[in-house]
Amino acid sequence: GDLRAPNANSTTTPSVRGLNVTVSTTNSSLNIANNTVYLAATSGGTNFSTAALYATTSTTATTANLILRNNLLIDTSTPNGSGVCAAYWRSSTALNNYDNASNNNLFYAGVPSSSNLLFNDGTNQVQLLAGLQTLLAPRESASITEFINFLSTTGSDPDFLHVNPAIPTYAESGGTPVGAVTVDFDGDTRNGTTPDIGADEFNGSQPAVCAGTPAPGSAEATPLQACSGN
Repeated sequence: GDLRAPNANSTTTPSVRGLNVTVSTTNSSLNIANNTVYLAATSGGTNFSTAALYATTSTTATTANLILRNNLLIDTSTPNGSGVCAAYWRSSTALNNYDNASNNNLFYAGVPSSSNLLFNDGTNQVQLLAGLQTLLAPRESASITEFINFLSTTGSDPDFLHVNPAIPTYAESGGTPVGAVTVDFDGDTRNGTTPDIGADEFNGSQPAVCAGTPAPGSAEATPLQACSGN
């Protein structure tokens, strides 16, 4: 993939969008599940904004009702000027057409800051997962945030956007079953109980669970996998 907006100049909408959901059809539902979006865009534009997912809102629950599950949404783009990069961007504060079943997604937008947001609706600019879950409750209670290590981010590579199974991640078995999604983008069978988050069903592991208090002054000669969130 190679999305570009070299002359971008907007702070109110993202110039580059991984998933662009602008449907406004009445009495319709949009089931978006098990996608992987990875953005790392740059631009020479004055104000450059991006979003892994952009969705148009409605105050009517049945207008383009969005059900968002098991998606891996990463935006590590470099914003310019007053622009922002966001994992998830909605066109307004209205949550009416954002289905309560939306959950088990992974949102990441780089190191949290005023221009690196997990969620943005033009009014609420949320940097941290706890804030996103509070704002969007009861949705996204089982969603997570972390950087994912891919085997490749080169579109022509056979390993493009395949998760590196050697590095523990909570995307492993972090999804929820979606009846219509039984295989991944390679045709590999999905776990019927705890599918992985994203387009790739991989054979990985979750990070170790930390317990107790580390002893001061101790050292390890061999690199260890740090416990997520600690």
